[in-house]
Amino acid sequence: NPEIISHVANSLDSATLTVSAEVHNDGNPIQGVLRAAMPGVNIEQKVSLAVGETKIINFDPHDYPQLTLEHPKLWWPAQMGIPNLHTMKFEFVADGHVTDETSLRFGIREVTSELSDTAKGRTFKINGRRILIRGGGWAPDMMLRFSRANLEKQLQYVLDMHLNTIRLEGKMENPELYDLADEYGVLIMAGWCCCDHWEQWEKWNDENHQVAEASLRSQIYELREHPSVFLWLNGSDNPPIAEVEAKYLAIEKDLNW
Repeated sequence: NPEIISHVANSLDSATLTVSAEVHNDGNPIQGVLRAAMPGVNIEQKVSLAVGETKIINFDPHDYPQLTLEHPKLWWPAQMGIPNLHTMKFEFVADGHVTDETSLRFGIREVTSELSDTAKGRTFKINGRRILIRGGGWAPDMMLRFSRANLEKQLQYVLDMHLNTIRLEGKMENPELYDLADEYGVLIMAGWCCCDHWEQWEKWNDENHQVAEASLRSQIYELREHPSVFLWLNGSDNPPIAEVEAKYLAIEKDLNW
């Protein structure tokens, strides 16, 4: 579960990356090095793991100056600029051998928002620049037929209509949709589904609460790496009850969502 969080300077001339990855040891106690690299960036950190131990290893830009990038190629929604993408490779090295590795494709972009008293709504900013959200609901193929070519056509329709956002109807989509949205610069609003058991909180038993929490974690791990996914909705037609919302917020804080 690697993660890269970007902070973009108001001048757009620089950006800092906060990098982390989860490491887990299934064998004997081990000492090794976690490395992460992309063009112009090579960072590493020594790691010791006991049997069965899991750790989150963080690379803070204050401690790793390479993570402060000058004149970075930023990720922008389609009508604001180019949706530039980068790839960082992670590997764990022990006794001179790579024991595990993965790569993360990401965009250098920062999303902020604030409530507006005058507009009585929420103002979003991408890399410090305001954006008017123009979007529509997105539904999957009713027969669950997957076609990358069809996905590309539909995303092109989105851009041809001068929209910049799609709102998922609470269903997790094929991973290629998120990849293509990253490439096309189409923003995605994701979140919980309405009009089913996940909105009937008063009927939940203990197992439902556990499944909901596990589901939220797994969805965040899948979605947080995509620059196109800029918003997560904890409720759809209705906000969750306080007990459930508190659990959601705690998980989202824990996973930097």
